[in-house]
Amino acid sequence: MTGFEDRSLYQQARRLIKYVYDIEDRFPEEDRISLHRPMRDQALEIGARIAAGFSCLGDSISSLLPQENRRDVLSRLGEVRHWVLTAETLHHLDAERVAEFEEIHDAMREQLSDSERPDHAA
Repeated sequence: MTGFEDRSLYQQARRLIKYVYDIEDRFPEEDRISLHRPMRDQALEIGARIAAGFSCLGDSISSLLPQENRRDVLSRLGEVRHWVLTAETLHHLDAERVAEFEEIHDAMREQLSDSERPDHAA
């Protein structure tokens, strides 16, 4: 079995984290704490929950992300989406940057729903 870092879902989480860090400079200083920080915190936690979920499987041949982790990741992904859409409403993000996020978001949601089935390791 491969480690969590080789999983496609974890790779998407890393892509999300990079996206969130890349857009930080688009926020005015006064919105970095109230808007960007919660987005960043949730994105970082998504990667951690995926890693924890796959790591807790140990040597199991199962490749499923545990349901508790899957629900938590979906919830946090929804929160990041809220912050991205809020940033768009406030004109901190343009449609192109939002579309980039939506691509990551949709890929992760699809993989999370697919995690009911055998793995999409890489």
